[in-house]
Amino acid sequence: MLVSTLTTLRDLVLNLPTQFVWQSNEKRLRQAILQTIVYFDQFNFPLTEWEVYKYLWRRDLRRKFNFPEIRQALQASLPELNSKQGFYFLQGREELVKIRKERQNISSRKYKRTHWTLRILSCLPFIEMIAVCNSLAGDNAKEESDVDLFIVATPGKIWTARFYTIIFLKIFKLRPRPEDKKDKICSNFFISRDKLDIKHLMIKDDIYFMYWLRQFTPIYDRASILADLMDQNKWLAKFVNTDYLCNPNLKRKVNPCAELQFLKLFFEFINNFNFIEKLLKKFQLKIMPASLKDNANQGIEVVISNQMLKFHRGHKKEEFRDEWQRKLKIING
Repeated sequence: MLVSTLTTLRDLVLNLPTQFVWQSNEKRLRQAILQTIVYFDQFNFPLTEWEVYKYLWRRDLRRKFNFPEIRQALQASLPELNSKQGFYFLQGREELVKIRKERQNISSRKYKRTHWTLRILSCLPFIEMIAVCNSLAGDNAKEESDVDLFIVATPGKIWTARFYTIIFLKIFKLRPRPEDKKDKICSNFFISRDKLDIKHLMIKDDIYFMYWLRQFTPIYDRASILADLMDQNKWLAKFVNTDYLCNPNLKRKVNPCAELQFLKLFFEFINNFNFIEKLLKKFQLKIMPASLKDNANQGIEVVISNQMLKFHRGHKKEEFRDEWQRKLKIING
């Protein structure tokens, strides 16, 4: 009798949860797909099957899912979603396909227009990586958009790297202004190679920051800095699929010729003195707007240090997060 009872209990424990876990995993995967598409819907950006896999929101998933599993789940016709021409989007949002294609063409043109500018920037001293971020990184730029950059500098040389960058952009009138941003270069984020962990810049449930980081598109990477950046931010993999890093079209990468590389090394040699870094720091702080200095290091929008120079004010990260959560509540009832 005891043996029979134990056998029955064993079957209940070992067999029933197997089916339950399978159903639970399938349900969680469907919810993760929905969470991903709802987030990108805020930016009028429908996703392909591969992009759903690449950007999958995986915070609540208990295991990793491969691309065939994602594809199968999408083809199972989730009631909240629709598809057209290979793109998936929320019901009633068919117009996003046209918007997506238009912005993809705009983004391609922006890369071509700014190619030589970015190539010259890569030759400036102590710049080790230049990554395109925000809308252009996702091929979702508008015609009037500027080009946002994330720049990694040599440790101890961040002020020198920023000085030459700003001087070059200013001379050629390439810095964005409120009335003129189209194809201008926004270089408001410099970070030192020895300070690649940037988790502390997040707010609570900061989905915008996570996808911002996930979509970095390196156009110049002197020594595989992107791999180091992702390694220093391994926490991201708990929230977003990071198995497939962004590898941009080779035509979009900037590769300085031998002459420009020599020029870069020459400028690094003549600027490789501590007093120059200190002098350029003092100069930039002196001419920096008081509003920036007054708000520096009071939060995460403006950071001024010898390892990070970040000047982003009036960001809408909270709005994107709250709108994402609001839409999910409506859809899930």
